[in-house]
Amino acid sequence: MKIISLVLIELFFIQYNCFSQEYPDEKTVQGYKEIISLYPEDLVSHFPKEIAHKKVLITAFKYPKIQELSYIHIMLILNDTGIETLKKDALLEAKAIYHFTDSCLMIIPYNYEENSTIINTDSIRYCQNSNMLPISNIRTWGDFVPDFYKNAIIFIFNAEKGCFLKNDYLSKSGVGLPNGWQHGYSKGIVIFKNYVMYWLDVW
Repeated sequence: MKIISLVLIELFFIQYNCFSQEYPDEKTVQGYKEIISLYPEDLVSHFPKEIAHKKVLITAFKYPKIQELSYIHIMLILNDTGIETLKKDALLEAKAIYHFTDSCLMIIPYNYEENSTIINTDSIRYCQNSNMLPISNIRTWGDFVPDFYKNAIIFIFNAEKGCFLKNDYLSKSGVGLPNGWQHGYSKGIVIFKNYVMYWLDVW
């Protein structure tokens, strides 16, 4: 089961046909609370406890109920103090820090709309460095302005190989990552100006 809610705040940042409200409705708030509760605490510890009073642009949930990649994706706007505090905490907690301009990234080659692995895409850039950690395929979340890809900072809080949900809730055949990443998870945030994108992908 997948729930997606998109909210348009600035046309020049994210281009979507979206709802007009800044704050999430009660259905979205309750859906967020429910899906957060379905995952082990250590996988969702980086997410806000609640979003009722947050300025939300994106919420996209894929419940861990079938043998496919499941995920939680949200995008918020924070005030200057909130974003600076989050940056400081992220610098201390991150296992890795990347940028979209890096010469190599291990991006999960997955289309969240179609629930399918992306084959032969130029946006997937693997490195020979075995220490690289996979990140969510942010490019498929929406159409972002070029400045986003030039200046956004990607903080990976953790990514591990292995089974972190029941086998019935894990992808049958992986998600197109290199050997060793048949199953696993990736979690982190992306910060751009006062925008923050949170992700958890589990497969």
